[in-house]
Amino acid sequence: MLDDNLNIKKLQEIIGAARFENPTQFKDFLKPQLLQHLALRNRRMLAKLETEKGRYDLQVFDSLTNRETLVLIGLKTANNTPQLTAEDIDAFQEECKEVQALYGALMTETEVHFYEFKYEIKKGLVIKTDITEVKDIRPLNYIDAEFERVITTQKIKDLLISRKKTVIAVILVIILLIASNLAQNQICKDSGTIKGLTNSQGVKTYYIPTSSGYNSRQATIRFCSEDDAKDAGYTKVK
Repeated sequence: MLDDNLNIKKLQEIIGAARFENPTQFKDFLKPQLLQHLALRNRRMLAKLETEKGRYDLQVFDSLTNRETLVLIGLKTANNTPQLTAEDIDAFQEECKEVQALYGALMTETEVHFYEFKYEIKKGLVIKTDITEVKDIRPLNYIDAEFERVITTQKIKDLLISRKKTVIAVILVIILLIASNLAQNQICKDSGTIKGLTNSQGVKTYYIPTSSGYNSRQATIRFCSEDDAKDAGYTKVK
């Protein structure tokens, strides 16, 4: 993926002297540039419109779950906001914390701020967030490796959802096997050829069709095989 870190110099090279009338133009220009630079497949870069804040966000999602945000990029145009204000930065940081992004990049065509976020989580809830302004963003392949080492309940759920056809097929097979086993057990109980009897002393014996007295015996339980009878604690009649 990235050969080296994403930093302000590289973004300045990407943007160059380009200027934009609105955030939409900025997003449309920057998205393919970032896709190319980060060597990401299109499905891993999703655009999200924040209408109430008047900017477009580009989110790079984890490849396994498409949920966990690796990088959140906030865009504004210098035409509308010559420089980023403290309110812009606070709002962007809150949004990064909301989606638990590892990195955030807030920028106009002429200004960029990189932030790294570290979360302290207990019982699935974020109890503390440390925010550090950094000079660059580490290569995404490093970040991917971090995510691959952490297996969460949400990842398992998302993986099952992504493989839902296979999961459903496996569940159906299991249900059919259970139903077949239950049906077979019922057939054995109703018409199995092995007759099981328990006398007044609680002694359990079983008769096979060739046993003496087989036809005259009234079974208290039936089995399909001698092994089933033995497993149930019955002994073959002498």
